Amino acid sequence: MQSDAQLSTASLNDKADWDAYSLTHESTTAYHKYAWLEAVEHAYGHKPLGVIARHPKTQKVVGLFPAVFMKTPFWGKQICALPYCDVGYGIADNAEVLQDMQHFLHTKMANAGCRKLEIRQAESTPPGQDIQAGHKVRMLL
Repeated sequence: MQSDAQLSTASLNDKADWDAYSLTHESTTAYHKYAWLEAVEHAYGHKPLGVIARHPKTQKVVGLFPAVFMKTPFWGKQICALPYCDVGYGIADNAEVLQDMQHFLHTKMANAGCRKLEIRQAESTPPGQDIQAGHKVRMLL
């Protein structure tokens, strides 16, 4: 671990703290609200696996990473951050916490026997980089 943040899988008990943090972070989107994890679970039955990072002394939230556990016909078991949208990256106070949360998801993936961890980043394709077959694309207007 790079940071000393305490990491755990978020639960309903963390909802208020999760949303309070997501409302203040500069890179947040509507998909970073806890309600999105709930909506995906209720609509599609995918288990929420959002990661919440807290400062070890103050218990203040210092990062969150929305994700869900999915079973799909093609990929089998996987963790996706986040399905049904183009963004799903974590947000944190610093890069070390973000890296630790991503490592936490990789560990969850290995422990659950998942074949894949998909993190959806909403960023532009660098010039000269070809679109790869089988990769999701999107069009912005």
